[in-house]
Amino acid sequence: ELVAHGISNTLGSMFSCFCSAASLSRSMVQESVGGKTQVVSLISSVLVLVVLLTLGPLFEALPNSVLAAIIMVSLKGLFEQFGEIPKLWRVSSVDCTVWLVTFTATVLLDVDLGLLIGLIYNLVPVLMLTQKPYYSLQGRLPNTDIFVDIKLYQEAVPVPGVQIFKFDAPVYFANIESFKSALIKETGVCPHDLKQKKSYMNFCQSVSQHHRVSIGTSDTWPEKTGENNDETRSLTTQSLSAEGQTYAIVIDATCIQKLDSVTARALTKIVLEYREVDVEVLLGECTAHVASVLKSPGFHNHIHRRNICSTILQAVLVAQKGYQMSREAVISTYTMEPKEFLEHKRDDSPVLETTPVSEESAQKEQ
Repeated sequence: ELVAHGISNTLGSMFSCFCSAASLSRSMVQESVGGKTQVVSLISSVLVLVVLLTLGPLFEALPNSVLAAIIMVSLKGLFEQFGEIPKLWRVSSVDCTVWLVTFTATVLLDVDLGLLIGLIYNLVPVLMLTQKPYYSLQGRLPNTDIFVDIKLYQEAVPVPGVQIFKFDAPVYFANIESFKSALIKETGVCPHDLKQKKSYMNFCQSVSQHHRVSIGTSDTWPEKTGENNDETRSLTTQSLSAEGQTYAIVIDATCIQKLDSVTARALTKIVLEYREVDVEVLLGECTAHVASVLKSPGFHNHIHRRNICSTILQAVLVAQKGYQMSREAVISTYTMEPKEFLEHKRDDSPVLETTPVSEESAQKEQ
């Protein structure tokens, strides 16, 4: 019926025909008398035509107040909808305000202007919800593989060292910056701040190592090279161990239903920024479309395939395994004896390399 209505107006506009439109009062009258189909409109039109042609003089003296009373009685069901306002407010205050604004604009202005104002007003809360949605950190329910909001479920336990972030709104080009700000705010991990701290610690570590070499090249480790050096070494060791710090962030990708180019580049930038400060970003609950885009040649060089997971649990396990492997490599290096460490440095081999080099590979390198 709606298609037929549109076609009649479209074709009729080419031949200077009047536009057809539904009448709210007549529709309510037809519904009140038991009308079910468009045949009622045909019968009603015929009756109106008969009245205008033959019975018009008989109704000439009929007061308008009588006609208004007939219309008001027919609109009784329409006015009863005001009783739904409290229920609608309890369900959604936004929908309730949209209803009230549209109704008020239609009554005070006109139907077309009222509907236009209602449409524009309805777009405002939609845009606001996408720009400032609800977001939270997820925790694991004991003895289950279920992750829920730690603010709503007190029994939910956060995963040590792994923060699981959920953004309750579709992520696209218009709100990707809000997504990034919410991620930093909720996790408390800012790549820019951590990068500055890491640069400072690397500088202090290089100064400390240079100071040790300048003291002498004997096979003894200086037990005390000053208060600042001891503090620097302690700070560096704490940063590498990171027992109580975040080493991975898992993003619940259920909010990412379809990736546009801007969102894909922004996600890649987020992953690279956190990777620079030794925080790995993984995506859980990825859809097939999102996974295929991120694994494409344009992005797989920056986002590892192992970081794109089908479930949150899989992403957490991948993060824990990767951290455990890197931590074992760091600990094995920092637990060397001083003599071994100096010999290791003289060989110009990387500090974090723990796998012995075979003779065949050494000959190939020579």
